[in-house]
Amino acid sequence: MLQWLSGRSNNEQQRQNMLRAIPVQNPQVERTVLADGRLILRGQTRLNGWQRLMGGRSALRQFEIDALGDWVWRHCQGDMTVEELVRGFGSQHAVNLREAEIAVVSFLNMLVKRNVVAFVVGREKSSSGRRRRKRS
Repeated sequence: MLQWLSGRSNNEQQRQNMLRAIPVQNPQVERTVLADGRLILRGQTRLNGWQRLMGGRSALRQFEIDALGDWVWRHCQGDMTVEELVRGFGSQHAVNLREAEIAVVSFLNMLVKRNVVAFVVGREKSSSGRRRRKRS
């Protein structure tokens, strides 16, 4: 009922929450540039519940990314929201905001599933422009 009163749908609320999230690189993931210019991210995979229960161990996985993916990866430093990243990507690569949002959010979701990036929520900019945690 509160959603109805606020006039926002659940999907729009989820979208807004995603755009306010702050992507942060997994510090255990390493980025390598190969001699031919290809970019590789290497990191440990995340085990699901059954794999952990059966005593499975995470494996080292690597992912090849293109130059656009590398731009997004390099900007996941914990100092920009997804919305700021989308705007920067759009202006840097001359695409409209909707296309930039779809591309960046899809790529970030893939990186989260592969345990390469995590989202920080509930932080706001301080007066110095740096991010700080909200106090509850």
